[in-house]
Amino acid sequence: MQSRIALLILALITMLSVVTAQEDNSWMAWKNDIGNTRWLMYHLEKSDVEILKEKWNAVGQSLEKNQTEYSGSYIIPAYMSGYFFRWSKEAGYVFVRFFDVEHPCYFSFGDVELTGSVIRFIHKGESSSSACPPSSSGRPAEEWIPALGGQYLVPRSELKEFIDYYSGFNDFNGHLRKPDDKIPFPIFWGKTDENQPKFILPDDFSSFIKSPLNGEIISVGKTRTRRSKIFVFGSDKAETITSVTIDLGRKHGLKTKQEFILLTDDDGTSETLIVTSVGQSHSKGVVVRTINDKGKEGFLEWDNESDAFVPKPFTKLRPGIKITTSPLSKI
Repeated sequence: MQSRIALLILALITMLSVVTAQEDNSWMAWKNDIGNTRWLMYHLEKSDVEILKEKWNAVGQSLEKNQTEYSGSYIIPAYMSGYFFRWSKEAGYVFVRFFDVEHPCYFSFGDVELTGSVIRFIHKGESSSSACPPSSSGRPAEEWIPALGGQYLVPRSELKEFIDYYSGFNDFNGHLRKPDDKIPFPIFWGKTDENQPKFILPDDFSSFIKSPLNGEIISVGKTRTRRSKIFVFGSDKAETITSVTIDLGRKHGLKTKQEFILLTDDDGTSETLIVTSVGQSHSKGVVVRTINDKGKEGFLEWDNESDAFVPKPFTKLRPGIKITTSPLSKI
C-alpha cells in the first residue's frame, strides 16, 4: 500500500513538473507584429527576453500615439541573418539581430536624438550575451540617415554603398541574379507611399547621389543555347543568350560587362542583360535567361491559389523594352 502511495505521489510530482516546465517555457515563443509570425527566444536569457518585450512594446505604443517622420519599424529581411529595429522619438530604439529567419540572438536599446536629417541611436543597454553567428556584429551604427523618402534608413558610414545599391553600380551591379541578393539596408516595415520618393538622400548628403543608367533595347538578334555560365544551379543546366543593341554608350558612362535589369513583369533573378562591347552612343550586349525543366526559356513564380511555384514564360524580347542598372526597380 505504501509503495502504491509513493508511486502516486511521484507521478503527481512528475505531472506538476511537466506543467510547470511548460508554463516556464512559454516565454520562449513570442508572437510578434513584425518579421515572421513568431520569434523563438530560447537563445536569450529569460530575464533578457522580458526586457526586450518591454522595450519593444513601449516603442510600439509610442508609435501608435505619435509617429514622427521616418520613425517606425525597419528590417533587413535576410533569410539566414539580419536585424529588426524600431524607434520613436519619445521611447527610443530597440535593435534585434536574428538568424535562421525567426531566432533573435542579440538585442540592444537606447534613446533617440534627432539633429536635422541625422537620427542618432544613443546606447543604454543590451542583452547579457549574444548567440549570433560570428559574421554578425553587435550594436547598431550610431548615426542613421533616411533614404528614398524614408523607405530606407541607412547608417551614415554606408551612404556611398547605399547609392551604389540604388544605382546598381560596383558590387551591386547585377545584384538581383547573384546568390546573395538580399536587401542589404534596412527597409521600412509597413505601408509606404507608392508615389515617387520625395528625395534620394536629404539635401545635406546630396553629394553622394548618383543616378542609375537607364535606357532601352533598340534591336534584337539571334538566340542560342549554352551550358549555364551565369545562372549556375547545377551541372546539367543550360541558359539562352540573345544578342541585343542598347541605346547607351561611352558618353553615358557605360562600361563593358555592366549588367542591366529588363523592366518587364518577369523575374529579375532569372535573367540579365550583359554589355559585351561599348560604342559612343550605342552598345552591344546579350540577354541571358534561364531554361526550365522542360527545356524552354522560363522562370518559376509563386502562385497563391495552388500554393506552389508554377513555371512562367519570359516576355518576348523586342525593341523598346526599358532597361536599368538599379536593382530597386524590381524590389
